[in-house]
This record gives sequence, structure tokens and C-alpha cells, in this order.
Amino acid sequence: MDQRTNCVACGGKGYFLQSKTQCQIAADICAVIYCNEDQHVELEKRTEELRGQLASVSQPTPSTLLPPEVLSEIFGLALGGDSFNVSDIKTGPWTFSYVCRSWRFAACGDPAIWTSILIDNRSVTVGASDKVSISYPRRDPASLLSTVLFRSNQRDINIVFNISGDKVDLPTKQTIRRMFQILMEESKRWKSASICVPPELIPMLDAVEGNVPHLSKLHIGLFDLGGYVDIDIPPVPLPLVAAFSVVPALKEVSFDGLGVDQVSWTYAKILFLSPHLKILHLRYCREMLFLEKVEFPQLTRLTISPIYPILNMSDAIITMIASSRCRLQYLHIDRASLSVSFFEIVASMPELTELELCCTRWNDTTQGFGEFVLRMDARTESGHYRVIPLLESLNVLVRGDSVGYMVALRCKHGALKSLVFEAQTDKVLGWLGQDGTMRLRTLKDKGFHISICTTSKDYPYITGHWDPRFVQEEH
Repeated sequence: MDQRTNCVACGGKGYFLQSKTQCQIAADICAVIYCNEDQHVELEKRTEELRGQLASVSQPTPSTLLPPEVLSEIFGLALGGDSFNVSDIKTGPWTFSYVCRSWRFAACGDPAIWTSILIDNRSVTVGASDKVSISYPRRDPASLLSTVLFRSNQRDINIVFNISGDKVDLPTKQTIRRMFQILMEESKRWKSASICVPPELIPMLDAVEGNVPHLSKLHIGLFDLGGYVDIDIPPVPLPLVAAFSVVPALKEVSFDGLGVDQVSWTYAKILFLSPHLKILHLRYCREMLFLEKVEFPQLTRLTISPIYPILNMSDAIITMIASSRCRLQYLHIDRASLSVSFFEIVASMPELTELELCCTRWNDTTQGFGEFVLRMDARTESGHYRVIPLLESLNVLVRGDSVGYMVALRCKHGALKSLVFEAQTDKVLGWLGQDGTMRLRTLKDKGFHISICTTSKDYPYITGHWDPRFVQEEH
């Protein structure tokens, strides 16, 4: 019988068989076959296990698959109604549309999550170092804005357009104009608008005039004044005022940085033709004469923050309240002067529930604080307070040692529920008397909401625990 050299593979290894008979060679081959069969069985078993796992993924249970309606609800809660930068596709609703097909379907099909739009300087510029990938491609900002408006599906939109024209090149300016024009074309859908634009864009607002039927909240800001209040504030451009002269649904207006001394408020139709206005916030206004010319029958909240004390402010507010016959519930006045006219103001607001006063120039040589306490404590024969009988919240920045007594009585016999007290003193709570402090401490122990903050310019301190009369938080 022939003897030859053979090579037999077994388990991926080669075995050389030297001088074996054919029977021996056949036996070796059978052994290799049996070995391969065993390995095949193991592989089949593992394959079946993987098929089972794949089946569980291909046919997800309700816990692994959510319907689009539920996803949309989750998306809305995650966004929280905040505005998103239309050009940043890594934030806001954009992020949901890049997860998977089901998420993209749910996100693109939910108009509600695409209705709060923010456009600022970051929206119109793309840095050279910005990373670009297949998942997050770089796109034209104007095209992205058009996509957002399309996905909002004719819903009312909230827009914030806050653009500074400083250090902007020509291509970027062109992009700004394109995006502003796109928003102008959708003005019929504006529900709230906050606009701060360079002067060269203001004439474009002509397209908005008479074309904002749903606008209920408007904020106009010229620029951010920061902490500087002694700078010369330019007048608000008349075209900006005229653009919103016909806003039938307007209920809330906020003006920031208006130099109204150079503007004829005869043309300020934003306020004159807004009978449904409920909230008015005037910041950095120079004078109050225009308040004597407007009427707000539905006004409930008024905030006035002038740069410096205004002599005719009280008279202007009284005139406006009287002519409007409104039921004001909230009043905030910065740099308030508690003169006789001030009490005429509050006397004309019997339904006022919240009062906030900032009297930064108050000092102990004046009788204003004592008069304030006496008038606030005055009651009728039936026990009702003569001034602001429904007052629930009082926030006053003052110095005085009689406030504790007045607050205690208001809490016991009136509707007062909270107090914020700020004192500027060389000694912790030095301007709050012993009796007043004990009264406030007792009220706090009973659950009355009290917040006390003391500051000092000449003698800084870290904590008020050195004062045994009251446990002071760090400020």
C-alpha cells in the first residue's frame, strides 16, 4: 500500500501526516469532520441567540417605542418654551431631528416646538473654526430661518431679534437684512416681539404697520445701558414707534432706553391706541408728561424706572390713573419721592395688592418715612385700612426703625403676606429697632415670608450673626 505525506486541516490548523496508510488518513479526516461538526453546532446555537436578540429590537415593546404624540409632549417639556437660536442646529428642536427617523418625524411634525425664535449676532455669523459634519451640516442662516418658519406651520410665533450693528462686515449685514425681511413677511403671526436693531434696519419696519393683528406683547430696546445711567440717551426713532401704531391685541409693552424728552408723544400711537394694554414697563424715561395724555382702562401692572427723580412723576401717574379708571394691582416705582402727592397716587388705587418702592436718597433727617408709616397704619372706625386696604406684598428699600411695628399690624389686621426689607447701615440691622426686630422675628417664626438684607459702604462685613437680635443670612 502506498505511503505518502499528507496535510490535513483540523480546527484551522494544518497537520502533516508522514508515511501513513490510506486507512489512517481516512480516520484522521473523519476526526477532523467530527471536530468541525461540533464547532458548527456551537455556531448555530450562538446564531439563534443573536437572532432572538435581533427580533426583540426589530419588534420593540411599548416601553421601547413611543408614539409621535408622546415624543412631541416630551420635546415641549424639554424645551420649556424657551427661545432657540435658529442658526444653531445643535440646540433647541434641531437636536431632536438628528437622533433617528422616528424622532425626526415627531419633531418636524410638531409646529409648537418651532414657534419661539431667537436671532442675535451669533445667528448671522459662522466662525471659520466651527466644525461641520454630515450630521450637522453648515447652512445659510436665512435658509434655516425659513425652515423654522415652515415647520411652525402658520402658528403664532414669538420672536426675539436682538442685533448689534457694531463691527459687522458687508456679507453679514446682507444676511441680517435678509433674515429681518423674512420675519417682516410673517408679521401677521407675531404673538410677542422683542426688537433691538441697528438704525439702518428701522425703515424696514414700515412693512409691519397695521399688519400685526395677533401681537399681544411688545418690547422695544435701543441698546443695553448696563450699569451706566448718567449717559445721554438718544430719542426713540419715530419710524420704530409708528410701525406699531396699530396693534389691536396689544396687552403688554416694555420700553427700554427711551429718551422721550425729544419725542413728540403725540405720535406715540403705540400707547395711545392700545386700550387693551395690561402691563406697562418704562425704563430710563426722562419725563412723565406723556402719561397725562394716554388712557389704559385695562392696565393692571405699572413699572417706572427713571434715571433720576422726576418732579412731576406723581402728578402724571395720578392723571393717567384718573383718566384711565383702571384697576391697578401692581405698582413699582424707582427713585420714589414719598411726598403728599405719592399718597394721592396710592389713594387712587384701592385694589392695589403689590407695592414696590425704591427710595435710594432717603435719610433720617426727612419726615417722609414717619409719614409713610403713619399713613399706612391709619384705619377707619370699622378697622379697615384707609390706604391700600388689599395690600398683600410690600417691598421697600428704606431705612427706619418703625417699619417692624407697621408690618406686624398689617399682617395681623390686613392682608399683608410678605415683606422684603433692605437697609443700608454701618451696623447690622442698626436701623431696625429692638422692638421692630422682635416683631418681625415672631412673624417669621409663624410662617410669615420675610427677607431682610443689610449692606454697608464704610464698614463691610461677611455675616450678620454678630447681631444677637436677628439671625442674618450672608449677603
